[in-house]
Amino acid sequence: MKHKKKKNFAWRVIKLTLLISIGMLMMYLIIYGLSNPLSLIENKFVKRGGVDINESILDGCQNLDLFNSAKCLHKNVGAIYGYNISNVGRDLTFEELKQQGGVCTHYSSLYYEAGKELGFYAEEVVIYMDDYTGHIFTVISNADGYCLLDGEIIECFKFVDGKSVK
Repeated sequence: MKHKKKKNFAWRVIKLTLLISIGMLMMYLIIYGLSNPLSLIENKFVKRGGVDINESILDGCQNLDLFNSAKCLHKNVGAIYGYNISNVGRDLTFEELKQQGGVCTHYSSLYYEAGKELGFYAEEVVIYMDDYTGHIFTVISNADGYCLLDGEIIECFKFVDGKSVK
C-alpha cells in the first residue's frame, strides 16, 4: 500500500513539473515575441501591409521607363517623408503617414505598392543589424535594371552586357 502511494505522489510531482515547465516556456515565448521589435518587420510589413497607396504618389510617374519612374516616386515620397519612430508597428492611412510620419516599413510598403501599380517587379528586402534591430527597403526592377528605394535614398543600376552599371 505504501509503495502505491509513493508511486502516485511521484507521478503527481512529474505531472506538476511538466505543467510548470510548459507554462514557463509559453511565458518565455510570449514575452520574447512581444519584446522583439524585429518581429514587427517580419510579421507585419513584409506581408505587404503598412500603408495604403494613394494616387498622388503615382502623379507624373506613369508611362515612364524604370529609372524615371523611380526618380518620380522618390520625389513624390520625399514630399511627404517624415521619420517618426513612435509609429513603429502601426498600420497608417496615407493621410496619417503624411501628417505623422513613419518608419522604414511604411515607406518601403509605399514604394512596393507604387512600383507594382506602375507595372514593375517589386521586392521588399529585410536586413538585420542584430537580433532585435532590422531595416527594410524596396527594390523595383524590369529587364532594363533595378532601383533601390530606401526612404529618402534612391540608387539605380542598368543592366549592360550582363552586369549592373550605375
